[in-house]
Amino acid sequence: MLAMEERRRTVEWRGAAVEAILAACGSVDLEELARLLECDVDDVEQSIAAFERGALRGICVRVVDRHAVLEVSGVFAGLVRRALGTSERRLSRAALEALAVVAYLQPVTRAQISELRGVSSDGVVRTLRDRGLIEEVPGSDPVTYRTSPRFLARAGLASLSELPPLGRFMPDAHEVADVEARLRASSE
Repeated sequence: MLAMEERRRTVEWRGAAVEAILAACGSVDLEELARLLECDVDDVEQSIAAFERGALRGICVRVVDRHAVLEVSGVFAGLVRRALGTSERRLSRAALEALAVVAYLQPVTRAQISELRGVSSDGVVRTLRDRGLIEEVPGSDPVTYRTSPRFLARAGLASLSELPPLGRFMPDAHEVADVEARLRASSE
């Protein structure tokens, strides 16, 4: 029994334990992993990092939005897609627009997404949900959507705070005033 207790204290053991837990459970909150492994969250994060620096692995553990997630290693992603009979399909421009709305304004309703885009977004919301990039906020009425841990992982983000600021994509007040003036002048 003492040998098992000593092993629990090693970084390697904790990393392998995290991998086993995630294989069985999917995404698990870091605080829950720390509770299960009887250590603190910093120990869990260090164990994951050390485990991933090890030998070539077919799967990897990533921390996404304070959750540990089990993923296929990028080295084998193409092989796994072939094995599953799926291809990596690109998102349409409409789906990317809707995904941006959800990412920056979440939680957001389907009607709000459509209003901001100026067209019905039912189909693209369904596509994003089916691909696991957005999810319904539990208990929301009306139904609202937020990005999923899969979105963060696919975007290479640890949390939403890493999204680039919207400001650099938006015109400043002077540019908006100039456009409004030109529109008024052209309609007279």
